[in-house]
Amino acid sequence: MSSFKSSVKFDVVNFEGVVNFRLWKMQVKDVLIQVGLCAMATRDPCNLLENGSQTKNCMGLWSGTRMGWVPAPFSTSTSPRLSKFLKLLSSWTVTDRLRLFKADLREEGSFDEAVKGCDGVFHVAASMIFNVDQQDNIEEYVRKNVIDPEIKGTISLLKSCLKSESVKRVVLTSTISTLTGKDADGERRRLVDESCQTSVDQVWKNKPSGWVYSLLKRLSEDAAFNFASENSIDIVSVITSTVSGPFLTSYIPSSIRVFTAPITGDSDFLRILSNVNERMGSVAVVHTNDICRAHIFLMEHENAKGRYLCCVESCALSELVKRLSRHCAVNFQRSVDEKKNWMPSEVSNKKLKDLGFRFEHGIDDIINETIDACVECGFISRRKHNRSEKTVKKLYYSIWQVIRVGLVQNL
Repeated sequence: MSSFKSSVKFDVVNFEGVVNFRLWKMQVKDVLIQVGLCAMATRDPCNLLENGSQTKNCMGLWSGTRMGWVPAPFSTSTSPRLSKFLKLLSSWTVTDRLRLFKADLREEGSFDEAVKGCDGVFHVAASMIFNVDQQDNIEEYVRKNVIDPEIKGTISLLKSCLKSESVKRVVLTSTISTLTGKDADGERRRLVDESCQTSVDQVWKNKPSGWVYSLLKRLSEDAAFNFASENSIDIVSVITSTVSGPFLTSYIPSSIRVFTAPITGDSDFLRILSNVNERMGSVAVVHTNDICRAHIFLMEHENAKGRYLCCVESCALSELVKRLSRHCAVNFQRSVDEKKNWMPSEVSNKKLKDLGFRFEHGIDDIINETIDACVECGFISRRKHNRSEKTVKKLYYSIWQVIRVGLVQNL
């Protein structure tokens, strides 16, 4: 692949008239935005970047002088989702520059035409499968039906990049699920960075909540970096922490469901959040705007190399619950979250910040804007416990603490 030059520039602008579709419109130059980035898009994307470079409009995928949108990783011409996106054409101001591509990550070469002529490719599509219900031969099932297709699709896209002879960099979306806050002896690390990868063998063995997603992301990322190294592809990955804040999708993204689980009381997503806290030693978060900006930053920065952890702050789950409870009633009481004198691990963003990236939103912004977005779409309510309810809960908790201490003393 040709050497990277920091000539790729982006500007994200509002897409008027399509609020029901919860998508965004981008101005980009010679870049293919692969399926999925819209899921991380912000409610006010025009604030992401402003630059004076000459750009062209596109949505989703862009290839050279053409633009296109692949509505789903496994889309077909008869897909109901495709007809939904076709309606966007009436809202597009320059329809002669918008082109739809039919592509299937399961078919090698499917992205050749879309990638052709691009300077850069964002690969953000991934199956958000946390667990599976399969009981018999579960490991074989996960390998065959989840992990292998993910790896095959990623390598297929990278092969398309090679064929293009124009792509200079690939930015891959990874996840903090590929990291751990414990060392080989199971001891807690005080600092967690990009080098603290999860043990694949341990995940297969223990199968913690969210184990399928952790494996498919870890193994597909490893495969991508190995293929890139063997074929001289410039690849950079963004390790996303728990992404939350405003969103543009017509559904509630999984990351939002995880983040708000203490409010909703959703047991499945609450287990995932608790597992993150246990595995990492804290919960690391990032605003939707900042994670999008980080992708763009790493595409543009010519010195970017390797893996970059993207989080603005991390805190113990008990602290996160406390902060959430200031805004909404929580359905999750975590009485003894950590051992006495236990300090939460710090999830480091040093590598990304040392490269020059600056976060614009702290954890309070993330909480406020997440709740605003969720209240607006009716997912949660700002209803808080009244004073008498709080008093009763505190009384019950005090009684339980007394009983617990008494039981311990009698052992």
